[in-house]
Amino acid sequence: MFFQDTTMDGNDDGVVSVAPATANPCKLAATVATGHNTPDNDPTPVGSVVLLPVTSCTPDGKDAWRLIGNDFTGYAVRSHGVLATVCVDSARTHDDLSAVARTLHPLDDHSLWPHLSLGWSATWLAM
Repeated sequence: MFFQDTTMDGNDDGVVSVAPATANPCKLAATVATGHNTPDNDPTPVGSVVLLPVTSCTPDGKDAWRLIGNDFTGYAVRSHGVLATVCVDSARTHDDLSAVARTLHPLDDHSLWPHLSLGWSATWLAM
């Protein structure tokens, strides 16, 4: 996930993940690997998506939680039959993650079509 005011370092600033509604939001969160949240000997490149433990999980109303972990913050919400989680690195703590998470919604094929940038012709897709 990129934000409009992101730095142009080539790395994502955040991760949106979706899990079954029954998933525990307070256990692990998908977030961006930074130089601060992975061990020194970890071969995971900075900017990759990693699963990290949530160290603080605070309820924030019905079916919603504020998450904190090692060099990341996040927000999880159960909606539309799934658990949607938005996590960003600690440099993005000013963002309203609850607003981002609460606006996530399912898209149907018609809504997704304009976002496909595969360059394949419609004829090829219809074969």
